[in-house]
Amino acid sequence: MKKQYLLTIVFIITRLLTFSQTYQFPDSAVSWSETQIIYGGPGDPWIYSVGRLETDGDTSIFGIDYKKLSWFEYCDTIPQSTVGYYRVDSLKVFFRDNISIAIPPFVNLPYVSFMFSDTSEVLLYDFSLQVGDSFQFQTGLIDSVSSIDSILLNGSYRKKINFQNMYTNGNIGPYYWIEGVGSTYGFFPSYYIFENELFFNCFSTLNDTISFGGSCPCSSVGINENNLANNEVRIMPNPCSSSTKILFPIDKLHTFYIFDLLGNEVKNIKFRGKEFHLDIGDLNKGIYILRTENDNFEKIIIQ
Repeated sequence: MKKQYLLTIVFIITRLLTFSQTYQFPDSAVSWSETQIIYGGPGDPWIYSVGRLETDGDTSIFGIDYKKLSWFEYCDTIPQSTVGYYRVDSLKVFFRDNISIAIPPFVNLPYVSFMFSDTSEVLLYDFSLQVGDSFQFQTGLIDSVSSIDSILLNGSYRKKINFQNMYTNGNIGPYYWIEGVGSTYGFFPSYYIFENELFFNCFSTLNDTISFGGSCPCSSVGINENNLANNEVRIMPNPCSSSTKILFPIDKLHTFYIFDLLGNEVKNIKFRGKEFHLDIGDLNKGIYILRTENDNFEKIIIQ
């Protein structure tokens, strides 16, 4: 009996210590790296879209201060679009859409554009929810919190809010929010599933990167952009078919890696010199990312 009582006390203390630190939802110098696979329709190939949602400055709308959120295609330094604007109010996160853009933001599918409105603000997160509390998602689903526990990320425990019925990549299964990070889907807490898939690759700040699946060679906020601007590597020809040349500015021992759009490493090469003949005949058509030992990144397009 005493042993059981002691274990109960230890468990309670552990839980209290676990949630003793509160992680504020980030509103500057942060990115969420994601991969989406979209079904293009009968006879059409699957469309891969890989990139990151990243804070991109401040703005004021109707007298309210927001953080601008932009979509960057993988390692690009210039945003492809403005997704919307969000603000953090204690444990709540509010979002205002940019002209009814779809979820996920980087693919504008008309049949899901109803999820947001550019004329009103929606509540994305409420990290003060308790077990049994309900929350209405942008997809229209109202779900309740089934449990609250913690998740260990990079040596620190963060509060994890689990929901009962939300879908995860097309299957009924675990769905959760992570305090100071987002949800199973990254920045947005909901996603239109029908015949599509979304993978949350990693979460990055200036000081930390948390990986959630695969590798994230373009995840570090404010670092990769500078490296990419150096333009140290050239690929000729690009696009290519069966082979191409990788040109380096310095004759030395080089190491470079090739990743597919899911973050999987498909080649790992070491050589000495300034020019390398790369055989890509064994790779499928599509877009790949070349990463050097100096964390410079280039796209390789195989046709």
